[in-house]
Formats: sequence, C-alpha cells, structure tokens
Amino acid sequence: MSRRCWPARRWLQLGAISLGVVGAGVIVKSFIPPTIELEGAESAPENWQRHNLPEIDISFFRCGSTQVPEWLLQQGVLSWRPRTIAHSAVLIRHPRATFLYDTGLCEAISIRFIAEQSPFFRRTLGRLTQEKSLSELLGGISLDFALLSHLHWDHVGGVPDIPGVPLRVSRIEYESLLQSRDNEKKELTLRLMQNNPVEVFDLEPGDIAGFSAAQDLFGDGSLLLISLPGHTPGNTGLLIQRSNGSPLFLVGDAGHIVENILGPTPLHPLFGSMVTTDKEQALDTLKRLYLFANAHPEIPLICMHDAQLQEKFMSSELARKERAV
Repeated sequence: MSRRCWPARRWLQLGAISLGVVGAGVIVKSFIPPTIELEGAESAPENWQRHNLPEIDISFFRCGSTQVPEWLLQQGVLSWRPRTIAHSAVLIRHPRATFLYDTGLCEAISIRFIAEQSPFFRRTLGRLTQEKSLSELLGGISLDFALLSHLHWDHVGGVPDIPGVPLRVSRIEYESLLQSRDNEKKELTLRLMQNNPVEVFDLEPGDIAGFSAAQDLFGDGSLLLISLPGHTPGNTGLLIQRSNGSPLFLVGDAGHIVENILGPTPLHPLFGSMVTTDKEQALDTLKRLYLFANAHPEIPLICMHDAQLQEKFMSSELARKERAV
C-alpha cells in the first residue's frame, strides 16, 4: 500500500516545489522595472505655448494622507522608506471662473462612506488619516464647477461638501464608470457624487504637446485639458500657463509620485493591478509625460497623490506672493 502511495506523494512534493519556484520567480520579476522603449521617440511639438496670459492663482488643499512603502509606488525600487500619499484638491482662480481640480475628502468620508465598504477595502485603499475636510479648507469660497481628473472615489471624495456644484468630467471617463462591473467601487463613487449635476466634455484629437487629445478650457491658452489615459480610460490632466507665476502640469493619477514620470517607472504590480485600468496605455502615458518633462524641466508635473511635490509647490507659491507684495 505504501509503495503505491509513494509515487503520488513524490509527485505532490514535486508539484509543490515547482509552484514555489514559479511563485518566487513571479515575486522577483515584480521588483524588476519594466523596459519602456524611449529611443527614437519624437520631442513634443511646441504648439501649446501662449503669450498674453491671464493671472491665475493655484492652491493645493490637502484633506488627508496615508503612508506607504516606497517599493509599492515604484516597480524596481527595493526601499521600505515611507512616502506620504496625499488626498488633495486644487483650487484654481481664473478671471473667468473659480473651480477645483479634483475634490479631496469630505467631512464624512470615513464615518459615512468608507465605513460601509468591505473589510478588505477599509484596510487597503480606504486606509487614510483625515486632516481637514474640503469644506473647512474652502472656508465659504464660491465655486463655479469642479473638474474631475477621473472617477475614483478618492478624487470625488469631497463632493458631498460642495452640494449642487457642477462636476465636469470627460465623456469617456463617465461612460466607463457607468459600465463598470466593479459594483463596490462604482456604487461608492456614485454615492459620493451625490446629486450634483454632471457635465461631460470631449477632448479634441490631435498632437498637442505630445499628447493625443486636448481642449482649451477657456480659449485663451491658459488651461489645457490633456488626455492621460491608462490609470482610467479618461484620466485628464490640466496644463496651466499664467502671467503671474510658473506653468504647472497637473496629471491626475497618471503617476502617483513624480518618480513614476521621471523614471519612467510604473507602480509595483501588487498596487498597480488594483488601480490601473489599462497597463499598456498607462505605460504609454508615462512615456509621453517623461518626454514632456525632459523637454520642459522648468514646468513641475504634479501627481494628485504626491504630497512632497505639492508641499514644495505651495512653498514656492507663498514665496512668490511675498515677493510680489
């Protein structure tokens, strides 16, 4: 009896060892940065720069944060150094409108919304420390609309604090949300959007600054909506040019930290697989942002979760305003 069972036992042992070797190989591979082909890539055309620009004031409102190890944010980096991930909104004051780019977090985000999600969600994507609500940071400022980079819950999380304010989002992004099969995340996002009116927009195809589609928000060249797909189908950046300060490129979640762009290197697959819709499209967007960043080192490219770069920008803005007084 034992002789008949022995071969089967050996096969099971061999199978377990093989699975272990394959698993170890997958883990090791996940820490190797992917090869992103950059040779032969053309520089971005300079068809977006304008003169006679208006004055535009920009303020980052950090509503919350969390700490994550650096290796989770950059594939190929073997560092456990903690990085602060911000949950922010950006207040933009243009002569024709005062609006938000993304919305940060509302006052009730934890007790009313995250608390009702699954334990897995609460312990991973929903784990955060709330610092100030959007309503506290706005302090009664009247808004014309909120421009949403994309429709993930942590970018519409402040909408309950701005009832009735129109939400502008790309048509591709909005339709993708409505068709999503991830019911938990879809229902949370739609609940956070409340009954605020939704205004969809379409970007115009064409090579604008090296990107495939764009729209001049006010027709004066100061605010360009830029297509940055991959993280989500309609992730939209905002390229800001102004007369009273340096330009700025808000990239939504095309990267989580600026190192994703300057590498270029994506998120570690363990994290990226949870938040990225199209891996190949996301890598292509990182490549385009990398080329833009190298062509224009004077322009900060700021990811909406990059606490470090947001703080640096606000320090420079404060210094600029003090010099202007």
